[in-house]
Amino acid sequence: GDGGQSRTEKKLSSSPPLSRVSRQSSCPGVTSGDGASVDQLDIGRSASDNNRRRTRLRIRALEREAMVARISLTCVIVFTVCWAPYAIVALLVQFGGLGYYGPYISTIPILMAKSNCVFNP
Repeated sequence: GDGGQSRTEKKLSSSPPLSRVSRQSSCPGVTSGDGASVDQLDIGRSASDNNRRRTRLRIRALEREAMVARISLTCVIVFTVCWAPYAIVALLVQFGGLGYYGPYISTIPILMAKSNCVFNP
């Protein structure tokens, strides 16, 4: 009743998978797609494979950081463009630099300021 398996095959099939080791991280918090940290590399891999994997993970982390920076900069620029006309008109009216102006001139800056919530996430 051994199902045709030899002792070696039984021993290999019952052994746990390769464990992971933890090392000091030069890039803490960076994880691979499977959730393992950069420093949790397979024991069975060669040093060059581990170095290539570490390099790929660092490049991906830098690409994500660059994307976040671009998104943040875009949000700041859109906010400034939307609210600047309203702020300028409000300051000119407050300090008397702008005399009487029609309803259309005051409506455009207000609409631009309110459109900020449409353009900025």
